This record gives sequence, structure tokens and C-alpha cells, in this order.
Amino acid sequence: MFILDIIDKGILIDLAQNCRASYEGLARKYGITATAIKKRITSLEVDGVITGFFVELSLAMIDAELVLTLVRTDDSYNDDEFTEASRENPSIYAILPLSTGDIVVLAESVRLEGLSELGTFIRSLKGIKSAEVHPLLVERGRKAELTPIQLRVLASLVEDARMTVPEIARKTGLNARRTRRILKELTEGESIRFTITRNMNVGESMAILTQISWNPSELDRNELDRILREMYPLEYWFALASAIEPTVFGQFVVEHIKDVERILGELKKIDGVTRVITHLFFPGKIFPSLSRGTLEDMVADIELIP
Repeated sequence: MFILDIIDKGILIDLAQNCRASYEGLARKYGITATAIKKRITSLEVDGVITGFFVELSLAMIDAELVLTLVRTDDSYNDDEFTEASRENPSIYAILPLSTGDIVVLAESVRLEGLSELGTFIRSLKGIKSAEVHPLLVERGRKAELTPIQLRVLASLVEDARMTVPEIARKTGLNARRTRRILKELTEGESIRFTITRNMNVGESMAILTQISWNPSELDRNELDRILREMYPLEYWFALASAIEPTVFGQFVVEHIKDVERILGELKKIDGVTRVITHLFFPGKIFPSLSRGTLEDMVADIELIP
């Protein structure tokens, strides 16, 4: 039986922030050996928790906002038809089915007009009853002019985001010292994201999306996040905050449906919380994001050494 522990959780969160984090650095952080870290990451890949390592542009680089849309469906909704239509919209990169038959759509919306167009597009599709669009408060990074040498290194990382320094140097024709310097510029510059895709519905694990609203005069977002981290050190992973109302969409990972009932009851008792809605969700459809596709287009004509 595969069960995540607190170290696995920490490793996954760290890799989501920088998928090139070294075994040695993670080992120092968690007080275990680099070999143990490597084994854990390998196990997370083999068991299907980590489904990919990749590099993409920051949201600021494409003038975009991250958007979560709660989509209510009716009896005429067809999953395959919705998926095929969504593939034609470059801003949509994930469709997560909920146990209710409704769905969550994640997108990167370019500027305000893109936000309006996204809502209009989703509502126009067959089987859609309503679409609740939430631009999210997330780190957007910053804009930067990428140099030809940086783009050359990125061309190799598009192939493999965890490619070793010697292999990057060989493919780009740079020496190892210069390669390390450019990697440092890219990882610290906030214009490029090195991250992972993951599937938390693996083995005995069950991922839930919890929509939590609160009274701003009694509670704020940062305090709520602190409370959740203290109450649920293993189950609570992160929360995406709506930019238009005091609501967060928090991901919890549990082992049994009874845990969902327990957490739901406990969340409702937090002072200042006004509403809690829990959604069970299943592995969804993931498309290349706009930020990833734009980077791939930028490096498409760069020739690397075979």
C-alpha cells in the first residue's frame, strides 16, 4: 500500500517550486541522505505521483493570470465533446472532473479581455449550466528579456527539465561553468518556472478540493492558511485564493472518505469561516499550458548538438 508521509509531501512541494532542486540540498533540508531522497523521488515517479518535470515561462512573461472556473453541468454534458472543444482554446490547460458530475477548469488568461472571453467560451459549450470564474492571487513572476544563450540552455531543458549540467553543456556547446551560471540566472530570475505535474489520487490517497469562504472582518487569508497548516500538517497542501471574493480553493489529500467528513466538520467550526464546500475530484485531462507552449515556440528553431 502506497501512502505519502510528511517528507514525501515536502519533497513534492519543493519540486513544484523548483524541479531542479538537488538531492543534496533536499537531503540537508530533511535530514536524510541524498540516496534516500533519490529513492523517494524515483518511487514517486514509479507510483505515478510525479507525472512529469517541465519548464515554462512565468505568468508575467505572457501577461497572463491564473484562473479557476467551477463549471456546473446538466444532463446534456458530454465529457469527450467538452474536452475536444477545450483543446481548441489555448488558455485552458486542465479539466478536473468532480464526483458531482461538474468540473473544474484551470486556465492562463491573457489580460482582462482574455478573462471575459474564457467565461463566454465555457458558457457557450453544450451541457454547461453555469461557470463561476475566479482569477487567482498567485505569484506571477516577472518579465525579463531572455538572452540567446539563456534560450539555448532552455531549449535543452524543454527536452528534459532535470537534465544534468554536463549533458546541457554538451548539447549547447557551453562549458560547465558557464552552464551553471546561466542555470542560476534562470532559476533565480523569476521569469522561468521549473516545476512538476503530479497526481494525488494514487494508491490509498484521495484528493479533495475544498472551497472555503470567510468573513473578512473576522479572518484574513494568511491567518486561514496558518490555521490550516497547523491543523492538517499532512492533509493540507495548498490553497488558491480568489481575487474577487474572500474564498480559497484548498487541496487536501486524505486516505478515507471518513477523513473528508471529519475535515469538513472541523473547517466549519473555524471562527470567521462562513461556508465550506468539498469537492472530490479525479485525475483529469492536462494540456500543454500557454506558458509552456510559448516557451517551446521560442526555442523551436534552436539547434542543439545531438
